Amino acid sequence: MCGITGAYYFKHNTATSTQIEASLVALRQRGPDNAGSFTDEKVFLGHTRLSIIDVSAAANQPFTDSTGNYQLIFNGEIFNYRELKTNLAEAGVLFKTESDTEVLLYWLIHKGISGISVLNGFFSFAFYNVAEKSVLIARDHFGIKPLVYHQNEKQITFSSELKGLFPFLEKKEVDKSALQLYLELSYLPAPFTLLKGVKKLEPGHYLHISAAGVTKQSFYQLPLARREADNLQGTLEKNIREKLEIAVQRRLISDVPVGTFLSGGVDSAIVTALAAKHHPGIQSFSIGFKDNASFDESKAAEKTARYIGSDHHTFMLNEDDLFQHFESALDYLDEPFADSSALNVYVLSREVSSRVKVALSGDGADELFGGYNKHLAHAKAAQKTVSNKIIRAMLPFLEANKKTSTNGKYANRIRRAAKYSAGLKLSVEERYRMWASWGSTGQVARLLKQDFSPVVDSCWDELYIPAHADELNDVLYNDMRIVLEGDMLRKIDSMSMANSLEVRPPFLDQDLVNYVMQLPASLRYQKNNAKALLKSTFKELLPAEVFNRPKRGFEVPLTRFIQGAFKVQAEALLADELIESQGFFDVAELQKIKKRAFDTGSIQDIYLLWAVTCFQYWFNTYLAER
Repeated sequence: MCGITGAYYFKHNTATSTQIEASLVALRQRGPDNAGSFTDEKVFLGHTRLSIIDVSAAANQPFTDSTGNYQLIFNGEIFNYRELKTNLAEAGVLFKTESDTEVLLYWLIHKGISGISVLNGFFSFAFYNVAEKSVLIARDHFGIKPLVYHQNEKQITFSSELKGLFPFLEKKEVDKSALQLYLELSYLPAPFTLLKGVKKLEPGHYLHISAAGVTKQSFYQLPLARREADNLQGTLEKNIREKLEIAVQRRLISDVPVGTFLSGGVDSAIVTALAAKHHPGIQSFSIGFKDNASFDESKAAEKTARYIGSDHHTFMLNEDDLFQHFESALDYLDEPFADSSALNVYVLSREVSSRVKVALSGDGADELFGGYNKHLAHAKAAQKTVSNKIIRAMLPFLEANKKTSTNGKYANRIRRAAKYSAGLKLSVEERYRMWASWGSTGQVARLLKQDFSPVVDSCWDELYIPAHADELNDVLYNDMRIVLEGDMLRKIDSMSMANSLEVRPPFLDQDLVNYVMQLPASLRYQKNNAKALLKSTFKELLPAEVFNRPKRGFEVPLTRFIQGAFKVQAEALLADELIESQGFFDVAELQKIKKRAFDTGSIQDIYLLWAVTCFQYWFNTYLAER
């Protein structure tokens, strides 16, 4: 796992040594083992390396072919590189290293753009044809690895992270429509960033850059679910079992130690059990909370580890531990990101990285197989039942009680019921937007200054794709495109890379995803049974209690954190004078949100306050005048 950065100049290369050095330094944590660069009259290419496969200096980047006609910088892993290498060797290619980087270089030389779609792995890369003076930039099928870019009349710059672009940007200005979208979601999916003119390259897309201009195209699209399935349950289970086991085996390939993330849930347990089958005694890792049992899954994880036979390590945390690492986590984030579980992932990655350099995770299973509470809500909402009619009619009562309730189980049930009732009155697309968001459109609009243009709807029009007649299929399809890329994968990549740890998600193996995504949602999520197909497929692998445990998110006790250890720092970041001087937020409305969050612990206010605080931290770090 590495970091890449570079620029293509439409006339002449004007990159200075200061800019190049600053860009490489900004990506150092992604690749602490080596840094290198290449420049000529048209391009600058930079790379920071975290050595995983072929750790020798011969595999350092930028990587060039034997003729010097091609250059490659590459972040990621190609798990089918051995098969590709055999194909190339039969065509006469002679290899100098054992790295997947060299295989990718020659694969692109021989296959070009048409060869990208068959790459099984995760990646962002820039491939430079020196003779033609053209660059091919691509991001993997599902967006596991990040890539951002900025284009003006002189150049196009690109990087694994925003901070790699900062040395090349003449100005950094907040995109107000993106800010509104961020406050709703708590993250920003591709192609949006919070900086005007800077875009995330969408998953499964490439840019071809030459003196003639820039072309953006997709090389991969998620398959659409078939309306009818002619496969027997046993056949489905057999195919999924085989494909996931192969995916895990592929991701165990490494020249450095490999472990797994193991929570008390189903997804990581399946991955760890399969990994232990092929790597007996593999190390597994989890975290728990000493002072908040409702967030602590460590005992369940330890029990699962004993059954599997992994060498398990548990890191117990308290609020002080989270606060101790809060600034380090936010310092690494060069774009606001308000999924609070990022703090957990940061601490876990920090501890794990001292023992292994690669970890397997269960990410992607919820989006593929329907594992979230909102999937249950969408499935129920699509049913024309008497109970839905009653709940829909109860909205005024629920809204009135929601306003008077404060915190606790009763209040949360009222809020959830009110949100469900309100969603029943909406179209499928509007319902998806509402249930995917932490902040309501109305609340966010009140929070922002009145001069903000309400253009976030255009962002949603670009994001949401109504791909099916079936509502749950639509939801799963868009979760793979929006939530997975923008939230889950962003969180894992940024927090693991902050600690120089590579995380590999076997559920996002290309062969497995292509197979599962073609199955109707009714097969993946059966009779209100979340991840029914996944559970039935692996029921013989793990004890029944693993599959029967209620789902818990990988969360932090955010309410206690904001009302406790973090309150003083939050007050400083949200001071009225500072907010007024920036001109983004309505001071009076923010005061109301702060009071409710600090005093009563309203969940919606807590999350919105956290999103504003993360924005403030980012703005003060990267954009405020010094």
